[in-house]
Amino acid sequence: FPFMRKVVFPLTGLILTLIGAAFWFIYPFISIGISEDAINYVNYDSSIAILYFENRGSDETDYFVSGLTESLITRLSRIKNLRVVPRMDVAYYKNKQVTIDQVAKELNVDYIVSGSVAIINDEIRVNLELTNISTKEIVWSDNINNNLTDIFKVQDAIAEHIASNIDILFSYTDLLDVQKRPTNNFKAYKLVLQAQDFISVNGQALSDGAFSSMAPPLLEEAVKLDSTYADALAFLALTKVTGQGEIGKDAFNRELYIDELNYGLELANKALKYEPKHQLGLAMNITIPLILFQTEKEYFDLREEPKAAADFIFMMRNMAVTVKTMAEEYPNSPYTKTMVGVYYSI
Repeated sequence: FPFMRKVVFPLTGLILTLIGAAFWFIYPFISIGISEDAINYVNYDSSIAILYFENRGSDETDYFVSGLTESLITRLSRIKNLRVVPRMDVAYYKNKQVTIDQVAKELNVDYIVSGSVAIINDEIRVNLELTNISTKEIVWSDNINNNLTDIFKVQDAIAEHIASNIDILFSYTDLLDVQKRPTNNFKAYKLVLQAQDFISVNGQALSDGAFSSMAPPLLEEAVKLDSTYADALAFLALTKVTGQGEIGKDAFNRELYIDELNYGLELANKALKYEPKHQLGLAMNITIPLILFQTEKEYFDLREEPKAAADFIFMMRNMAVTVKTMAEEYPNSPYTKTMVGVYYSI
């Protein structure tokens, strides 16, 4: 069957290849619907809220105390079958006089972590309690004293103790993820916390330009100290998005903003290279292309440039992949819900 070998078989192979390529392309658009449902219907074995720790030291150390809370939220969020209340939700209770029962009822959680932190000179003292809401028992408590530069060891110990005292089964991979440090460079870590401090709890700092103007030098220095630090890269990408927010309409430089956005996208991709599931990195990987699309519409003018049409289609596919990842990894996150809403509004 020479004809079959020379024509039909190669043609069949080509058709199968095209079908495979088509499936590769459209799969994210199909599966994103599944991920959107997952946001509202994920079943967890347990749930926990880590409240912002009370700062027993000076006001100058408040950013560091908040950073410890947020680091623990990030670490424990990596346990697949544990629902961890997002930072933005627990921030509502920061510096408020509320009872554990009230918080548990409003956030609908099984466990609550609360405590206080005192930083004096180069020492950090952490007092913590893990409360089981159903039994009203304190299932774990500890007083941890250490050198401030050993903050990563402190985080390791706290995260491990919390995970081991929750009535939940988790995998060895979960345990490794909980122990994963964002960086081993203390100075870089401190710089990122200082930069994050310019984002207030209610978001006002973003609108008044403090984050856009004050944070970049800190984040750039952090990247110099640790070029693989995903937090520093992702937050630096965010400054490229907000950088024009404080500039008046008459002073807006469109070309410069487009350059900044492209650089921000490069930074976000680097963050995802070193930490593929980094939440802010994923969010920037969706947000920046959308802003570029709005700012540089002629680049995606489907009527005049066929290549632009192809670029737009592939951008949409990449966004679908990223939104799907966010929905699977962070189904309860405000970031995720916002990004899914933005994606479906296109």
